[in-house]
Formats: sequence, structure tokens, C-alpha cells
Amino acid sequence: MNHRHGNPGNSVALLSYIAMEMYKRVIPDDVIKDGVEFHYLFTGKEAVDQIADISNGIDRNRALMIGRTLESLDVFHGIDGERRFMDAASELYRFTAKTIQLVQDGDTKLATGVFTPQTLCYSPTCTTDRPCYSNCCPKIKRVNMFPFNLYFIQTLYSQSNIQYESLIENQTNKKTSRALWVHSVPKAVIAATPPQEQKRQECIYELIYTEEDFAHDLEYINNYWIKPLTTAGDSIISGSEKREQLVQQIFWNIAEIEKISTALSSALVQRRKEQEVIDMIGDVMMAFVYQFEPYVAYGSHQVIGKHHFELEKRRNTKFAQFVKATERKPQSRRLELNGYLTKPTTRLGRYNLLLREILKHTPQGNPDREIIPQVMNAIANLLERVNEETGRIEQQFTLQQIDERMAFKSTSIFVVNSERELVMQGKMKRKGHGSSEDLQVFLFDHYLVFAKIKTQNHNEHFKISKKVKKKKKE
Repeated sequence: MNHRHGNPGNSVALLSYIAMEMYKRVIPDDVIKDGVEFHYLFTGKEAVDQIADISNGIDRNRALMIGRTLESLDVFHGIDGERRFMDAASELYRFTAKTIQLVQDGDTKLATGVFTPQTLCYSPTCTTDRPCYSNCCPKIKRVNMFPFNLYFIQTLYSQSNIQYESLIENQTNKKTSRALWVHSVPKAVIAATPPQEQKRQECIYELIYTEEDFAHDLEYINNYWIKPLTTAGDSIISGSEKREQLVQQIFWNIAEIEKISTALSSALVQRRKEQEVIDMIGDVMMAFVYQFEPYVAYGSHQVIGKHHFELEKRRNTKFAQFVKATERKPQSRRLELNGYLTKPTTRLGRYNLLLREILKHTPQGNPDREIIPQVMNAIANLLERVNEETGRIEQQFTLQQIDERMAFKSTSIFVVNSERELVMQGKMKRKGHGSSEDLQVFLFDHYLVFAKIKTQNHNEHFKISKKVKKKKKE
């Protein structure tokens, strides 16, 4: 047997290797999308760039397939969870809490499996153009996965530049898509509707069905998370008071948002039932937009809710098991709870994107030309408030956490309070004679602090022995 392909070449087929390399190379950043500020995100294009580079410069189509495989294994997910992984600079993703925790624990196996299109064959008769005789040949397996012979199609159309990977992509990623407006009305209606108006109806239809999806997602949170946690007694979270407080902190006022979305969805669906060609939609949105105040309270509390959720997972084995089991249910659609909890904020930001497209195709003289901009302006004001409140509460909460977990050998060196500002924080390693230790660095508006890290009850605590540097007032 010819062993012309060594193991190093095959490492790019190991999903554990690709996932870890991707985590090392992708640099998350803060991004503003649809008026909402998100933290620690990367784009679909950046992810595909890195996957292609990790995999020795493979084409972007195959790198996209690998990315979708990693997404299905919960290595990362989209901020709204509504679309599968895309090779686009406009699509935003973040590493899952599970992935981040594995890295922090020193585990390099962020995913398990082999991406067979990346594997190589050892047979000397196996070439790029023609699979070999072996039943174990990865190319044969790739062909036999489908009900028709893709190799035959590849050979037949090789002169036409049809790529093998594109055919696999079309077969493996077939997904039932939401019916378009043109599929929901009689052909006679379509024939009588001008092309520009058809585009407008498709945009309105998208607003309606995505609101239905959003309402169903909120219903899922209530039925599969809130209700089980509150009715399970001490079997998941011990103590009725603690249980009530934890559920309140994690989910905050999401029940209020569910009521608003359910009512809005019903009103939109009713309009669709009444009119095959919807004349106006702005009046429905205007009737609800001034009820969106709960979005501000919810969005600004998210950082606190996530903290309590992750901390309880680390401290409470039963809760962690419940989370794992629930996220594996088919109803979760392979999206972790954190992905669902960000949906209200992303939905608020998406309204204006959808309304902008409707407005673009709305003719002069239609009442929506005046109403939709008013709705969009009200939503933009809400988004501005969400971002302001989120920044303020996040800063306040972070300072509170530092203050509670910071200890001094002597008397208090300085006071951490809500009036102070944390400019930046991070970890560094201090090397000594033959040893090293991890330090936490805090840059406040008045001090630069280096602290030793000590973990207590699954929380990091910081020990400071002396003042390092005080910033001079200008």
C-alpha cells in the first residue's frame, strides 16, 4: 500500500483540530447591528476565512460546509439562531458558552468527529478524478451517501465547471424553507399584482412569519425552561426562595415580551387572512410599538441574567444536567438557552431592517409611507435606550462583582463603587524564578491593579497586597 498521505495531512479532517484552531485564530469583537450593540462576535466571512486557511486553503464552499458542521455541534451559533451558518460579513456569530467553558477548563476537544470530505485515501489507484476500488475509500462513502451517483454527475459535467462540493452542499443542506407570499395566494392574484407590489408583499410576509417564529421561540422558553424549573420543586434547584430568585434573574421580564409578541403576531396574521394583497401594515405596528417598553428593561438586564445562569451551571450539577438535557431536545433546534435569551434584543433591532425593506417598495400615496417612518423612529429611540442602559448596568454590575470578590492584605487600598469606571480588564502571566502565576489586571479610571486569582465556590476572587499605580488627575 502506498502511504503517500501522512497523518499531518489528515489532521485537517479532525473536527476537534479545526474547532480548536478556529477558536485560537478568530478574534471576536464588539459589533453594532440594527442599532443593537453586541459583544464578542465574529462574522461568517471571518470564520470561513480561518477554516479555509486551517484546512490548507480549501475552497470556500467546503469551508462553509465545515462551518455548518461545527455550528451543528454547538461550537458557535448565530446571534439570532434563525438562519444556518452563512459565508457573509453581515452575519454575526459567537462561540457558545459550552465552547468557552471547555477552553477555560483546558479541554481541546471542542468538537468530536471526522469531516470525511477532508480525509485522504491510501490507495495508489485513487485519484482526484476517480475514486478507487476500496469500499473504505472516503470518496466512495461520500458518493454512496446520496440516492444518486454524484460521481457520475461530476464526470458528466466536469467540462461545465460544476463543482462536486456544490452538489454535496445542495443535498446535505436541503432545508424546508418558509413558503413565500407567492406560494400563499392563488395564481390569479399573483398575475394581477405588479412586480414591485409583489416585492412589497414578500417583505410584509417576512415580517409576519418571523414574528410568528419569534412568538413560538418565547413560548418554547416558557414551556421548556421556566415552567419546568418553577414546578420541579427541589429536584433541580433547592429552596423555593432561591429557585424563584434565580428564575427571575435569568429570564427577567421575558413573559411580558411574550405577551406583546403573541398579540402582535395574532394581529399581523389576522391582517394577512383579511387581505391576500395587504394594503398597509404600518398601522398594526404603530398600535404595538409603544408597548415595547419591556424590551429596554430586558435588554439591559441580560448581562446579569447570563451571569446567574452560568454560575448556577457551575455550582449545581442537577441544574447543569437539566440544561444539557433540555438543549438536546428536538424543540430546542440545537440552539442553547443563551441563544434564545438574546432573541428579544435582536428582534427589536430587526424590526427596522424589515420595515425599511417594506418602505422601499411602498408606493407614494400609501399611508405606510408616513406611518412606517414614525414606527421606525420610535424603535430607534428604544434601541438607543437599550444600549445606554445596558452599558450603564453592565458597568455597575461588573464593579459590584469586583468589589465583592476583591480582598486586601491590609486596609482597603481604594474603594470600588458605582462612581468609578472600569476601563479594561484581562489576565496576564507573571514569570518568576522557575515558576509563573496568573494575575488579573484591572485598569480603573484612578488605579491600575494587579491581583492574584483564587477560585472559591466556582467564582474567581482577587487578592491584592499593595497599591501598584495611581493615575494622576489631569
